[in-house]
Amino acid sequence: MSKYKLVYFNARGWAELSRLIFAYSGIPYEDFRFEREDWPTYKAESPLGQAPWLEVNGQKLPQSKAVARYLAKVANLTGVNDIEAAKCDAIVDFIMDLIEPLKVIVKVKQENPEALEDECKKHIGKLSEQILSLEKFIAGNGGEYAVGNQITWADLFLFNFIHDLMVHAPQLYDFSLAPTAKKILIGWQTYLLSRIGLQNVLSLKCSIKLSIMHSKLSLPM
Repeated sequence: MSKYKLVYFNARGWAELSRLIFAYSGIPYEDFRFEREDWPTYKAESPLGQAPWLEVNGQKLPQSKAVARYLAKVANLTGVNDIEAAKCDAIVDFIMDLIEPLKVIVKVKQENPEALEDECKKHIGKLSEQILSLEKFIAGNGGEYAVGNQITWADLFLFNFIHDLMVHAPQLYDFSLAPTAKKILIGWQTYLLSRIGLQNVLSLKCSIKLSIMHSKLSLPM
């Protein structure tokens, strides 16, 4: 059996999708975390001067998306054929684009909270349009899962993104625009959270955050 070590800051961030894949699949691994002030030390060990990276039997694999895709293949979470695998890639890439404005919003929230409302207004139109596009694509795939007839890493990334969005800027996500996404999330989020080890993946405030998310997910459309 391969030995896995995931190295990242003591935060969710870009390592969280890989942690979700590990937790969902039950594959054992070392979740190695370090504090930000220790980054110069660990940067010297990083294959590309970035974090996260994954060590597989001592070999280092950089780049968060490459790591997650590799783990998804190991865990059989890339769909049942090449088309489904490509659709997973498309959804993951699209959500990556959605994360960019969220990163700006989180930065404003931390550094200048008074400007948060105005910053959200800058992004809500474009984000709503993108959510509609994602909704249409997912609905066209059958509507029970992001792709195909089973959970893939695209579902896990969607879960992770919506969680972060509901925590940092819930006013940006209107589920009335995306009934299929809402149905998917309500249908299996409890199942995901019940998987052994998954509760340990999210931050200490996870239960509070997920309660907030669940209450919003459960609102009538």
